[in-house]
Amino acid sequence: MVRPLLLHDTSVLLNLLATDRLGEIVHAIGRQAAVCTEVREETLFLRDDSGSGRVVIDLAPIVHSGELIETTLKGSEEEALFVAYATELDEGEAATAAIAERRKLDVAFDDRKAIRIVTHRCANLKIWTTSSIVRAWAQSESAIQEEVATAIRRIRSRARFRPAKDDPNLTWWTRLGAVDD
Repeated sequence: MVRPLLLHDTSVLLNLLATDRLGEIVHAIGRQAAVCTEVREETLFLRDDSGSGRVVIDLAPIVHSGELIETTLKGSEEEALFVAYATELDEGEAATAAIAERRKLDVAFDDRKAIRIVTHRCANLKIWTTSSIVRAWAQSESAIQEEVATAIRRIRSRARFRPAKDDPNLTWWTRLGAVDD
């Protein structure tokens, strides 16, 4: 079964990598994880489990296994969109937005500016956030709530992420991930 691609920006990819369950999470929501080359190049480190050191990220094994698909900007239309987005967004966000817009792919951003710009330009694209992805996983048949809570705590400690104050999933996220390991 071919699953639709969910194109991740760096921040969302780092958050999901922090869980050590990227493939499981994205598969549970019926998507295939994907990144563009610019995002792969920005995805360098996570904090270690103690939160004090860094762990180098090597995406090659994840790409090789098929858990993560890598794509590149293709053609003059995507290049032009990239240049237009790059006037307001960083390189990874701009490439992600350009590919998603041109190919009509679901996209995953946590950056509110990126969400605002992409939503304004492409109201028909489905935009996911870390919290919406994790919540959709939590609501899937395959999810075990203790594992979801552990994933949220790992995202907090290893990626230093917490949903924004206006995130509709903030209360759920905070309540589920409240207990420390």
